[in-house]
Amino acid sequence: MTFKTINLNRRQFSLTALGGLTAATLAACGGGGGDGDETTTVNLRAAFDKIQYRMTKEEVRAIVGRHEDDENGVSWTEGNEQLLVTFATNDQMVAGANRVRWFSGSTQLDRSLDLGE
Repeated sequence: MTFKTINLNRRQFSLTALGGLTAATLAACGGGGGDGDETTTVNLRAAFDKIQYRMTKEEVRAIVGRHEDDENGVSWTEGNEQLLVTFATNDQMVAGANRVRWFSGSTQLDRSLDLGE
């Protein structure tokens, strides 16, 4: 087996060492890239306060910050919190949010939006 000697000047050596140090640092902290494990917590209680009468599902999603957890598009869960939004229909079309409920443990808040409560 033959080894080749590489002669590096100070600048080349410093850049190589810096690159190696950077790679080792990124490897130690998980690579610095998104591996899909990171979670963004959503404040469902704050979303409960912001939802208004006749908001569309898209507007509610924007307030919550992510898509709903169910296929019917009415509930979000974060830890022990749950947010339920009821959307009224008018001639088979969604007319908008008309009721919002928030649960956390044994605490529950309920607002009927069309009554302004």
